[in-house]
Amino acid sequence: MHGEGIQRVGLSFADLMRVTDASWNAPVDRRDFVRSLVSMAAMVALPHRAAAPLAVGIITGGSRTPFDSGIALGLAEASRSESLFKRKLIVRTTASDVNSLIGRGAAAVVGSVDVHDAEAIALVCNAKRVVYLDCGTRSDAFRQRCDPFVFHIEPSESMYGNAAKAANGAAVELWHPSLERYGAAQLNDRFRSVAKREMNGAAWCGWFAIKVLVECALRMEGNGGAALREYLLHEKTEFDGHKGAPLSFRSWDHQLRQPLYAISPGKPARDIPDLARSEGSMREVLDSTGDSSSVCKTTS
Repeated sequence: MHGEGIQRVGLSFADLMRVTDASWNAPVDRRDFVRSLVSMAAMVALPHRAAAPLAVGIITGGSRTPFDSGIALGLAEASRSESLFKRKLIVRTTASDVNSLIGRGAAAVVGSVDVHDAEAIALVCNAKRVVYLDCGTRSDAFRQRCDPFVFHIEPSESMYGNAAKAANGAAVELWHPSLERYGAAQLNDRFRSVAKREMNGAAWCGWFAIKVLVECALRMEGNGGAALREYLLHEKTEFDGHKGAPLSFRSWDHQLRQPLYAISPGKPARDIPDLARSEGSMREVLDSTGDSSSVCKTTS
């Protein structure tokens, strides 16, 4: 497949922990991390359903990118979660291409690559029944393929386009370091402390992808790609991304429902859509952005 620009993440888990240990010394960071686990803490009493940890492969278009830094924070927090729940939740497997990742047992692959590489990865993941979490492409055409094992965390072109109409000239972002509500300020602080850079949309996407997989490993029955896909599509499956709304994947095009942000210098960030003023269920509100006429609705 076309993939000369695809590289594996070069950080070992031990490296990640050496990088992040110092950042966990501050009491405020530890308290905030514990608060970030509240949504999972209720699951301590649940039986440990997964027979083995979920194997996760990571592919990126470069090294030490914001996406890589978001992955690093996600893995560091996964390690803390594993200590809390006293069980191994995910195992990261590394290789230079998606076939090797799957050959090493990956049930899920996380990638931040261009649409050409993403389409090639999707073909392999569909054939092997491995979930691909897309953090790299906004292409509406890619989503219209209705790939059964592809899930899109990166918003679509349609979502950005619709948000731009409501932004009145402001920049539209997936995430921004100025965000403060719903635990966003604390997440930005954790990322800044570990990565020594500001959290942008690519970094949030990498962090959130790992968080999704950790929570799935805790909650779902089984541990393979098919079980993961089924859990992601369950009508009650939701995730906290510090965006002020429960986030979930659409059943038809597998796009993550989430707000975007209008960013203007000197002004507070605005949710798009406006979560405080919208009527209807939160899923209906979030579905108001993006392609509502997806061909995938007739095939899902």
